[in-house]
Parts: sequence; C-alpha cells; structure tokens
Amino acid sequence: MLALAILPVLLTGASVCPDLTGRYAFDTEDGPPVQVIVSQVACREITIVWREQSPDSARLDRTHRFRLDGRFRPDSGWFGASPRLTAASFVGDTLNVPAARIVGADTIRTGWRLQLYRLSNGDLCTVHFLLGHRSTTIALRTPPVNGTLPSRNAGDVAKRCR
Repeated sequence: MLALAILPVLLTGASVCPDLTGRYAFDTEDGPPVQVIVSQVACREITIVWREQSPDSARLDRTHRFRLDGRFRPDSGWFGASPRLTAASFVGDTLNVPAARIVGADTIRTGWRLQLYRLSNGDLCTVHFLLGHRSTTIALRTPPVNGTLPSRNAGDVAKRCR
C-alpha cells in the first residue's frame, strides 16, 4: 500500500524539467545574428546547435549533444575552443553545462560554464561564465526577420536575466 502512495511522487518528480526546445537568435556586435537551435527529448537528452554566419555568408554550425545526467563526456568545444569534456543537467529551471579537462587520472572542472533558461515570454537567457566573469545574452524566441532582430540594450538584459 505504501508503494502505491509513493509511486505517483516518484513518477512526477523524475520527469519534471523545463523543455527548452525552440529556435532562438541574438544580434552580435560585428556581424549577422547567431541562431541557437535547441532540441530536447524529455528530461533525457538535449541537442544545442550554435549557428553562426560570417559576413561573407559562410555558415558554421557547432552541434553539442548531451545526456541530461550531469556526467562529463567528450564534446567538440564551444566558441572556437579546443574539444573538452562537458556535462549537462538541469538545476531547477536552468540547464547547467560545465566544462572540464583531464589531468592525469583526474577530471578537473575548468573556469568555463554555460547556463540556459527560458524567460516567461519564451526568450532564452544564455549566461556564460569564464574565469569568474559573467556574460549574459537574451536570445529571442522568434527567428530573425530579414536578417535583423529587434534591438535590446544592456539594461534589458540585466532586468530580465537573473
């Protein structure tokens, strides 16, 4: 009888995580918008494509696939960095993606980490941590129209992302 009372709690608690699936984009200072494409399968796995377009129209897709279990696995590297180990898991409503490297027989976390979470209006807040510095960007849920996005100023980001 006790098992029947606990089972619903276990079933609902085990699968509760936000679904970040969607297409997002944000403007850059020196070129076309960056697209962030997220595809998530329940609370099991997530794929993030970071799509950059150079001014000469060359497209670069960086695809990252993660199991959402928090275990470090090989990854292709982010933002031009060399390949490294990354993990992914949800902490509350936030996807936490820390990086690590192998030194000898040890896995050591580096100073780089990415966090993603959805705002109430559907936009995606991206937060990068590198060696104690924090950089926050809002990626708009709506894909760009004619290659441009509505402008956002730094005050908007500070007010809307935590």
